[in-house]
Amino acid sequence: KYGWEGAPLHDPCVTAYLLQPNLFEGRLCNVAVECASELTVGMTVADYWHSSRAFASAAAGPGTPGAVVGSGAQLIDSIAWDDVVLGPRSTVTRCIVTDGVRVPAGAVYSDAILMQAADGSIAAMPLIVEPR
Repeated sequence: KYGWEGAPLHDPCVTAYLLQPNLFEGRLCNVAVECASELTVGMTVADYWHSSRAFASAAAGPGTPGAVVGSGAQLIDSIAWDDVVLGPRSTVTRCIVTDGVRVPAGAVYSDAILMQAADGSIAAMPLIVEPR
């Protein structure tokens, strides 16, 4: 069912971690608990790909090792995935910038998911975050 042999052992793993933490590895990521949906209330969602704005806000600096930021460009409370170029004097605020996006010089984007369209242009989809 889950794509691996065996079953998840959540409770024994917590006990094992408390007794032998050196047996485990981890990584820093944002984790949210669903509180509003009738179908998924209590579910935890881990952002392993560091694409949420919560991680961007908590990270030191822009957290964008795969981005080239041009002179005077600003990446504010945003995440840039791999192979991203922000042109000079461009401003990207509260956005998720996906692989391969080239933000032109002087362009301004906010509250959007930026994706590279097939024709090379940037497709900007509104990023709507519901208040908790």
